[in-house]
Amino acid sequence: DGRFLLDGLPPGRLDVRVTSGDATATAQADLRAGEETDLGDLTLREGATITGFVTGPDGARIRRYKVWSWPSIGVVEADGSFRIAGLERDRECAVVVEAGNVTKTLPAVRAGTEGLEIRLDDYATIEGRLVAPEGDELPPDLSMACAPAAGRSSRPYFDITLYVDGTFHVAVPAGRYVVSADGAPYARAEAPVEAVAGATARAELRLVRGGRVEVNVEGPLAGEKVLVTLSGGAPGAKPISRTGDGPRFDGVPPGEYTVEARTFEPGFRGTSQVIAVRAGETSRCGLALIATGELIVRAGAGTALSLLDPAGRPVETSREERSAILQRLWEAAGRPELDQRGREAFTAQVDQALAAADADGTWRRLALFPGEYVVVAGERRERVTVRGGRTTELDLR
Repeated sequence: DGRFLLDGLPPGRLDVRVTSGDATATAQADLRAGEETDLGDLTLREGATITGFVTGPDGARIRRYKVWSWPSIGVVEADGSFRIAGLERDRECAVVVEAGNVTKTLPAVRAGTEGLEIRLDDYATIEGRLVAPEGDELPPDLSMACAPAAGRSSRPYFDITLYVDGTFHVAVPAGRYVVSADGAPYARAEAPVEAVAGATARAELRLVRGGRVEVNVEGPLAGEKVLVTLSGGAPGAKPISRTGDGPRFDGVPPGEYTVEARTFEPGFRGTSQVIAVRAGETSRCGLALIATGELIVRAGAGTALSLLDPAGRPVETSREERSAILQRLWEAAGRPELDQRGREAFTAQVDQALAAADADGTWRRLALFPGEYVVVAGERRERVTVRGGRTTELDLR
């Protein structure tokens, strides 16, 4: 009988719009909690339409797009023209066009407008082909992305359409991009593209079979406390990180890599290993998280000190040790807010702390692997054993 009920609405002023084909009716209601509001009879009247077409910077019609003026969804014809029906007469409404990843909003278009041209001034397209190795078929779970090459963007990547024959298409705002494809057992394929407004840029991506890297990390920590990083391969390749004590890396391009285990838990350091990755093969490596020790040396204030391994080679300062020293210095200073100059000043203090004893005659080395070391103070050399999880003291006074 034409009655309708809207239930569960929040209190307040509500705009109600009823449509049937091109006809429309509107009403306003002030809703109160726990009460029912009767809108009475609403008369459907013939609505208005907006027709038009969408063009690129060169004036050529764009045929693949979406258009709407909420809540009416436009219909796009085969020739690229559109029609939005069911709009209120003699009212201005917002019209939105979405062509691929290019969006434009016209905030005030009067209902009843005909032949409206919506021009997308920064519209560009990227087309190309994804090629699998000879004899291979493209995997069904392959994913493609188109990301801005540099700088910040409101979106980290843009949707890209991949067809069964390996061709792809994406509409984007003009700019520089990196088109990529991912999918085991292939290595990630990338191609830089510059998309120019009103033009079509082309790119070809060739898939290469990658290898698999399986890592086992031994130690007292596990799960999210363990971070494994794979770095190396082609020049400029970004490191890849996984959490867990047994992560796996698939689709790794052939090449030489460094695999490193790390943790942000104090008192531990991870080991690293260099491996070779070959196409279609699995490379395995074992790493460890080791409890570190602390060495405290008592000497004269300002005494220059250094640390050697048993073979007489200088012991390199680890990332974990520098971080621990920096944390101590920062806390001792009352945890101040640091700008660039402040960070540089604290970094200089870390270098001083590693080179000589402080004003109290104390020299600390932190996050050291367990083992034998040689402490050098001028002409004097003393052997010392550092044990994991313990503090070792040496008095040279």
